[in-house]
Amino acid sequence: MVRKRRLELGLSQLQLARKTGVPLRYVGDFEAGRWEGREREFALVQAYLRLPSKEISERYMTAEDNRRTWKVAEEACAAFGLPVPPQEFRERVACTLVQALAWCQLLRDGAMIGEASPLEFGFWGHGLVDQYHHPLGVHPLPLITWEDSEWRHLIWPQVRARCESRTYRLDGLTLSAGWCGSRWAVLQMDGQQNAWDRSLRENLKLPLLKPDTTRVHSAGWRPYLESLLVPPQEFGDNFVLCGPSHPDALLWR
Repeated sequence: MVRKRRLELGLSQLQLARKTGVPLRYVGDFEAGRWEGREREFALVQAYLRLPSKEISERYMTAEDNRRTWKVAEEACAAFGLPVPPQEFRERVACTLVQALAWCQLLRDGAMIGEASPLEFGFWGHGLVDQYHHPLGVHPLPLITWEDSEWRHLIWPQVRARCESRTYRLDGLTLSAGWCGSRWAVLQMDGQQNAWDRSLRENLKLPLLKPDTTRVHSAGWRPYLESLLVPPQEFGDNFVLCGPSHPDALLWR
């Protein structure tokens, strides 16, 4: 599958290796079906080729991993006509390539980059901390936001929430807000660092959303994500909502 897609894009093995930052010998191994022990590099190649992506852990991601991820994401965005977030967003939001492409797809579909504290929107259930476990208070955090006819959706990527027993790094803290109600949830994209923790949902006391990451590469990514953020069965067809719940001042200009 890797070789077929590479040839469809008119790339040599060397070109694919350079564009993804993966060693050339790995590309040959992946085309031969050998990727065990190289899950991160395999995921980079799959994501660039827009193939179903292997889930990889974020547990050991470093600042250099983040720079490398966004560099590859920029190449992928250029190849597939996706916008790239501002540099400040890229520097402040560490993520895997699948997550980066998910945010870029949302930008293509009309979402905007902004910053605000979840506390401004009423998130008081858990304390928010930085990577050193220092309380953030109302410090503004990068976010992605868009609205449809009923909801204003907000996603804060890579938020750390402190519960009584431990701190969790969330792939995304989400809020869908309307005139008559709102819904907080946790978005867990392709990071499996908390998958073993059965108490995660109980400690956070929030819905835990685990989207099919292969949908990131489809044109229907945004409506699919919206269907997870606001399940129709929770509110019914006759539940009327409207417009954004926060002024546009939160958006980056």
